[in-house]
Amino acid sequence: ARGLTRGAEALVLFGNKDSVVVVQEDDTLVVTSPGEASPRVAPVVVSVGGAFRLRTEFEYQEVPVLFALRPSSGGTDGGATVSLAGAFFAGAPLDKYPV
Repeated sequence: ARGLTRGAEALVLFGNKDSVVVVQEDDTLVVTSPGEASPRVAPVVVSVGGAFRLRTEFEYQEVPVLFALRPSSGGTDGGATVSLAGAFFAGAPLDKYPV
């Protein structure tokens, strides 16, 4: 049989930590990953009703942090050069929409 077993309880572990199952449908399983103290690659084990097992990995990464923004204001015509100081910007996806 393909897909998830109807009515079977899903268990997803990140390392030795349980995740929270948010959605469990016939062809979809959505979970919320547990927190981790530092970046690392955690083994992930998926078990549905004890019959379906999958092993893979999930990489925890540092979250970008903003320390300072200079200057903190500019003219209404735009064009100001603004410097942002922080950590873990490299490799982080850039949002193209205002926050």
